Amino acid sequence: MPRLLTYNVHRCVGVDRKLDVKRIADVIAEHEPDVVCLQELDVGRARTGHVDQASAIAQHLAMSVQFHPAMKVEAELYGDAILTHRPERLVRAAALPTLPG
Repeated sequence: MPRLLTYNVHRCVGVDRKLDVKRIADVIAEHEPDVVCLQELDVGRARTGHVDQASAIAQHLAMSVQFHPAMKVEAELYGDAILTHRPERLVRAAALPTLPG
């Protein structure tokens, strides 16, 4: 059975207020998941050094990644990602529906 891990990484800032993408990847690696669902990632944001956190974590774990921004401000993105070692393909990515107003 595949092992699934979900983790709200809070833009890779720990409770000690230190920004450390590798530390997040190390925590994930300890659990040896097949699929990882990450929330609150920064991609290209000034506040976290313009790093693509989704890709950086995936690279540390030797996993493929699909990132979906929940928010975009100019070139800065913030959102969620799915990482996996398993064969995958993106069928469709779309925003969730919202209420008018």
